[in-house]
Amino acid sequence: MKAKYFILSAVVAIASLLIGCTPEKITGNDISGLSVEASYLQIPPAGGSATLKFTISDEWKIFEEASYTWKNAENKSVKVDTLIAPTGVEIKPHGVKIKSWLTADKTSGGEGEHTVTITAPKSDNYKSVVLHLVCGDKTQFITVSQNEPVISQATCAEVIAGPDGKVFMVKGICTSIVNTTYGNWYLNDGTGEIYIYGTVDATGAYNWASFNIAVGDEVTVQGPKTTYGTVIELVDVSVLKVKKALLALEQDVFNVGSAASTITINATVKGQSFNYENEVPWLSIASVKDVDGVTAITVNVAENAAPTARTGVLEFSSSTGKDVTNLSVTVVQAGLKGQTPENPYTVADAISTINSGAAGTEPVYVKGKISKVDEVSATYGNAGYWISDDGTTNGHLQVHRGKKFGGASFVEGDVLGLGWEVVIYGVLSEYNGNPQIGKNSQIYSIEGATAEMTIAEAIAYIDSEGYDATKKIIVGGKVNTADISLDYGNASVWISEDGATKAFQLHRNFYFKGAKYTSTDQLNAGDAIKAVGIPKKYNTSYQLDKNNYILVLNGLTAPSEVN
Repeated sequence: MKAKYFILSAVVAIASLLIGCTPEKITGNDISGLSVEASYLQIPPAGGSATLKFTISDEWKIFEEASYTWKNAENKSVKVDTLIAPTGVEIKPHGVKIKSWLTADKTSGGEGEHTVTITAPKSDNYKSVVLHLVCGDKTQFITVSQNEPVISQATCAEVIAGPDGKVFMVKGICTSIVNTTYGNWYLNDGTGEIYIYGTVDATGAYNWASFNIAVGDEVTVQGPKTTYGTVIELVDVSVLKVKKALLALEQDVFNVGSAASTITINATVKGQSFNYENEVPWLSIASVKDVDGVTAITVNVAENAAPTARTGVLEFSSSTGKDVTNLSVTVVQAGLKGQTPENPYTVADAISTINSGAAGTEPVYVKGKISKVDEVSATYGNAGYWISDDGTTNGHLQVHRGKKFGGASFVEGDVLGLGWEVVIYGVLSEYNGNPQIGKNSQIYSIEGATAEMTIAEAIAYIDSEGYDATKKIIVGGKVNTADISLDYGNASVWISEDGATKAFQLHRNFYFKGAKYTSTDQLNAGDAIKAVGIPKKYNTSYQLDKNNYILVLNGLTAPSEVN
């Protein structure tokens, strides 16, 4: 489990180190082998000391995130991994600007119970520093502060741009509630959105029901910022003010298909008036009715005949006197299926379209998994095969005499594999009452790859102006070396056209369909291989990036065929 550590501030009345994995929160000051009595220490404004007590199972040290060289009494350099000057050493680091106002009686030691006395002189200003108590690969954050901070209100955008560990006060709308045990929810003020990871009362307890916060309420909170992955959070916030919303929506985002349809928006109106605004031409409000105290708004959605999706926003408001709550509903309508590779027909869609007589004569995109291969002919340059939505022969659709990428002909050595996910571009038709994709269709993609290249072509493509770092390709060659790690289930593979040199790398390559390697003899020098992945250049080597996998091995397309 990935540990998550939070820095707590002076505004939190009872603070502790929080360790957890989003979205659940685990409280306490215990990490295996490291137990701290308190992870927040307060030094009086007049100066004085605070004691850090802990029990530890191994050697330990306290430091920030850099090593500093200090001058001792003999003016000799003493290098320690700490920003706190050890006792008997001058308070000024050699060649480094002073960043800490603290001293400690010790900054390292062995296993057992320990008490570290941390001292600071008088200060009229707010100061705070985060120390790292490290034992092996375990880290406990200790926040030491002096005086109370002066906090001004910030926007969500300022919180997002601000440093971790700083305490922010921010006001915004509660947009969604994730967890009501610890009070995890999202706050948005129009400049951005932040995740509130924990909401505490004046005693430091998680008492979510006491705040009476609902989606749509305007809430002012205060707490320290942290970043977890890409998520910006305020941790264990104090609630300063809740302004109840005059309007609440049961659902604020609707995703609909391209066909004409109807949606119902349910709203709870608490204000004296209710208003709506619609400037979206393909949305029309058909009725507004009160149903058991809930305002039901019926909206007609017109057909989208375009190939691309479209988005419309409806605005609603409720007011009492000068108080107003404004909310919006977003309607996302898909484009007409089959017109783009991003929004293809399913096989079931294609068969239904053919059977209804609505297929037309223009090519469309159909996505499915290969369920049967009749023939791959190098003589005629085409292939006969079948696709279905689940890769079985139930409800599958024939692809009649189809071509490769871009309409290229199949050549000697080309194969198609059962279970491969493909997108086909071709004309839907019927032959003797049987639905099919007519002859000369093209493969748009195989397993997400939109092109097959030789090693030379792949290298030229990576170096070209048209290179796309998100685009998958298929690359083939012969294995020069294959270093298989059974610990990780992947391999570092080098290939070339004839296997004699290391021309192109398959970085962290996996077996068929991304499965892990289970034996070191599953791939050997001289094997003919085709792999699918994202190409890139790393330093001077050209490669498929990590998590690429085998598509074809010695002309075979599945482990069952190899074994």
